[in-house]
Amino acid sequence: MNNYQFKSVQDLEIHSLIKKITLFTFLIFLAILAMLFLPWQQTVTGYGKLIAYDPSQRDYAILSTVNGFVEKYFVQENEFVKKGQPLCQIVDKDQNLSQRFVEQEQLLLKQQISTQEQIEIVKSQIVSLKLYYQNGLKIYDTKLEQSKQKIESLHLQNEAMKKDFIIQENQYKRMESLKDIGIESLRSYEKAKNEYLRSKMMYEKNGIDISIEEKNYHILDDEKLKFSNKSENSIGQLERNLLQTKVSLKNINTSIVSLKSKSESYSSRVIKAPKDGIVVRILQNDINKLLKEGDKLIHFAPKVSQRSILLKVSDFNMPLIKENLPVRIMFYGWPAMQISGWPTISYGTFGGYVKSVEPLTHEEGAYYLHVFETKDEPWPDENVLKLGTKAVAWIRLETVSIWYQIWRYINAMPPNMPSGGLEYHEQNY
Repeated sequence: MNNYQFKSVQDLEIHSLIKKITLFTFLIFLAILAMLFLPWQQTVTGYGKLIAYDPSQRDYAILSTVNGFVEKYFVQENEFVKKGQPLCQIVDKDQNLSQRFVEQEQLLLKQQISTQEQIEIVKSQIVSLKLYYQNGLKIYDTKLEQSKQKIESLHLQNEAMKKDFIIQENQYKRMESLKDIGIESLRSYEKAKNEYLRSKMMYEKNGIDISIEEKNYHILDDEKLKFSNKSENSIGQLERNLLQTKVSLKNINTSIVSLKSKSESYSSRVIKAPKDGIVVRILQNDINKLLKEGDKLIHFAPKVSQRSILLKVSDFNMPLIKENLPVRIMFYGWPAMQISGWPTISYGTFGGYVKSVEPLTHEEGAYYLHVFETKDEPWPDENVLKLGTKAVAWIRLETVSIWYQIWRYINAMPPNMPSGGLEYHEQNY
């Protein structure tokens, strides 16, 4: 039987091409299975643009300082200028404005001097009135003290006179009784009566004197109160006048400062560059157009000392991002190749690190952070890499297996939190 070859048996055998395809497919499967265990660097992708990190170095508009017309521009668009270099000159529509500024300032200075003199006069009046008030109070206090002492003296005299009056009255009554029985003579009786009447008159007169002096004391006390109220009201009125005069002086000084500011603005009709930078656009090109104070003249971009990428990332990945994490950057316009999971396989990309992360969101679903360049991988020169250039950045996180990364995407899981090995420090750059 072995010497015979059956055609049906030959048809059942697997063709050699099929065996090769099967082997090749198996090898590919093994290769793919092996690749699933290769390391893969997790990243967070963000989109942003190149800006100046210092807010004062970002572009802004230079404004007109006075009302008028642009007489002349001293610069051209896209020209680099130094700080203090003239940019343009503005002519005011009022040719006599400068003279009016001088006249107004002279008038205000005269008012200032007059008001200062008035303040000194009122101060002197206040001092004089206070001195007069103090002296007047001393005089009234002296008179009141004298009246009080006199009243006390009269009361002492009244006690003595009262005793003498009682004695004389008893003596008179005794003499009257003795006269009636014929023991005392009429002459002695008349003498006792006269002494009694004199003592009574003196006692009553002393009471009247006490009443008059007490009234005088109350009159003096009322006069002192009226004098005190009148003086205090006068002093208060002068102090209010002084306060009003000081307010007037303050308003005059404010007007002088404001006028000087306007005069200086008018004198600075030549607009100068506030910083080193570039004249991006000349916004007012019609010299016949009347400009108002505050109108935009020139779009100016200051020279930048520190560039930064303002990167926008999803709030889903923001909790994983922290300062000093390494970043790979691809700028628009630069041919580049980057495999986010294998950062060593890259071409045309640049290095960076996370400088700061904004603590608040200014846009729903997104956060912003700043990325700085590294010293070992500097970005292109500012003459080549312009501000405002868009960029794509990959923030490097933890390294995992490819199978885990696929599983993470399938299950919509976030990347792993960096363990700290990828954290860089600014002094390393």
